[in-house]
Order: sequence, then C-alpha cells, then structure tokens
Amino acid sequence: RFAFRVAPLRNVELTAPYMHSGAFPTLEDVLDHYNDVPAALRAYDGSLLPPSLRGTLHGDAATIDAVLATLDPRLATPIGLTETEKQDVVAFLRSLTDPAARDLSSLVPTSVPSGLPVQD
Repeated sequence: RFAFRVAPLRNVELTAPYMHSGAFPTLEDVLDHYNDVPAALRAYDGSLLPPSLRGTLHGDAATIDAVLATLDPRLATPIGLTETEKQDVVAFLRSLTDPAARDLSSLVPTSVPSGLPVQD
C-alpha cells in the first residue's frame, strides 16, 4: 500500500507534472515535498493538481495519518535542505536532460504512410 515504481531521471526536466499522480508541477515542488514529507502532506495544496484530478485528492486527516503510519522512516525525518541546496539539486536534475530532447519538432513527419499530410 502507498508504494510506487520510480521512473528514470533521464530528461526529467521535460516530464512534468511529477510523481505518480501528477501532484507537483515543478521539480522545485518535488524537492519541497521530500525536504519534509510529513509537513508537506499536511500542507498539500490540492489546487496544484490538474483540474481533472482535483476530485481524486484524499487529503483528509485519516488518509494522511494512514500514509504517515506506513511511511518509510527515511522519509519521515525531514532532510533540512537549504534553499541553495535545493536549487543545486534541481540544477543537477536539469543537467540530466539531453539537449536534443528539448526540441523534437524535426522528428514530426510531413505525412503518414497513407500519404495524408500531418496537421498541427
């Protein structure tokens, strides 16, 4: 319960929103979450979710308590990163992005096998 497979970090800068549910729109938000998981769970702002997912948020105290009760002890203790350290981690994560992956427009074909043109 509450366990998820971790995605690879290659090109992570280009794969927002983050986490299994798309709960965080930026890498900075992810770092803020992991910096102090218990506090982040209690203070999570559901408006960060895409509108189509907001109704799926279970942010009631009982659910948060259940998550925290099963939380890995390594996550239960705040890390305590400074703002500078968080910025450094985000810079590192962005460095894992292949520059060629930033613009893939050259890979869009001009037509499909049937010969029909590809429209934007």
